[in-house]
Amino acid sequence: MTLKLPHYFIVRIIDIMKRIIFVLTILLFSANIAYSTQDSISQWTGYFGSAYSPFPWGKTIRGVGDGVFGITPRFDRRIELDLKRFIKTHDVIIGVSLPVDKKFNHSFPGNANLQIRQWRENLLRDCVKSISFIPENRTIYFQIGNEVNTRNFGKRISSWAEECPVNRANDLSSIPCLVEYYLAPAVEVLHSVRNDRRKVKIILGSMAAYFRADSMRFLDYFLNYRVQGDYAESLKGKKVYEIIDIASIQYLVTWGDGSNLQTRKDFYASVLGKGDYRDGNIWLKTLNSLYNRWIATGKLSGIWATEEIGKKKAKEGLGAVTAIKVAARYMHWWANNEMTNTQGRCIFWGVAMGTPESAGNESLQILYNYLGQTGLSEINGGVNIDASGRYEYYVFQPDNESSKRVAFLFPENEDGKVLLNDINLKSLEYNDKTETILYLFNSMGYQQMPVSLAKKNGDYRINSSKDIILTNQSAAVLFISQK
Repeated sequence: MTLKLPHYFIVRIIDIMKRIIFVLTILLFSANIAYSTQDSISQWTGYFGSAYSPFPWGKTIRGVGDGVFGITPRFDRRIELDLKRFIKTHDVIIGVSLPVDKKFNHSFPGNANLQIRQWRENLLRDCVKSISFIPENRTIYFQIGNEVNTRNFGKRISSWAEECPVNRANDLSSIPCLVEYYLAPAVEVLHSVRNDRRKVKIILGSMAAYFRADSMRFLDYFLNYRVQGDYAESLKGKKVYEIIDIASIQYLVTWGDGSNLQTRKDFYASVLGKGDYRDGNIWLKTLNSLYNRWIATGKLSGIWATEEIGKKKAKEGLGAVTAIKVAARYMHWWANNEMTNTQGRCIFWGVAMGTPESAGNESLQILYNYLGQTGLSEINGGVNIDASGRYEYYVFQPDNESSKRVAFLFPENEDGKVLLNDINLKSLEYNDKTETILYLFNSMGYQQMPVSLAKKNGDYRINSSKDIILTNQSAAVLFISQK
């Protein structure tokens, strides 16, 4: 039997189908004209931090206790004061001292065995006391060593561990001593105080000058070293990456254009690619390599940069512009790999150095004033630039205000020069109330550039009354707000 529907039902069904098709068409059209967003990062300030002093744009403090953790006769008052000051609002990173350290004019009596034993007792005391200040369900981070691949740090160990001579930076022969006399016994103590309510995470002390290929090789050898257990029996047989949580690097993104790699035939040519090293994105190739080998495989829970900017850039008046470049590049890497702020973090050093206008804090505070503490989604496209030269640009949208955009623009490599003529804002329905602000950062500090908005060929162009020239010592940040 054939079912026959009344005529008014048929008319009604056709009408509903037409409405569905109309809505889908509108949605498809809207999708085509809107910006295409990539992956996002959660609250962006949770990915950044500073050394010693807090700032609104960063939620991590590194340098608690000023290096005396584990070597003083009693729990040091400086550690307590720092923890009470920061712990309610920030994650803290505490540096673990060496057992014997001429830098602090400190040593324990007796041979190495007695010295390490006394140091471990002090370390346990300081760990237990420090953890008592941490709210429940919070994490405290302990960094074991700083710039451990440098000749200077090696000398600090070899001055008392005589079988550990170190004569140069990135000396692979120093790794056994670093692990057996320092890292492994410290880790064993830290493992003993872990608990579910107050979490303890261990950071392998940073690799200095990670823009150099021999520093990259040193980290790989270090992470793959197998513990012998001379002063940490419970860790015997484990590789270093199995006993820590996070590896840390320094200055890769600040100096990561490739110009500081030593030769075209150095160890990491296969990692970084065999093309021209001065292609501007060695930092990204290196970070991706780290992510693929250590985070994606589950061997480490994070790769952090514990220092960026640095004294040299800051004293040259390049703190603010360097902070802009570093922040934009790291946020791009984090978003592209959907990384949490446990997996990736960037701590700035020297952020307040330099003139007030040129300090890194200035540019980061301008970002904070505009963005607040929101999460950010990276925009794929949406800005076209008529420019000479090779340049980088990154565009982000605050998760809590879709009417805002922030774009970072700068030359791709250290030799670059870019002339920005017109900046083309594509595919979004702007109106006459759209506000556009452009900041130019360079060695003189920063200035707000006069720009205007005009419609052209269906898109909007941001025009400037004068040429905007970006060199390797400058960057532009464009803030767009739709009223």
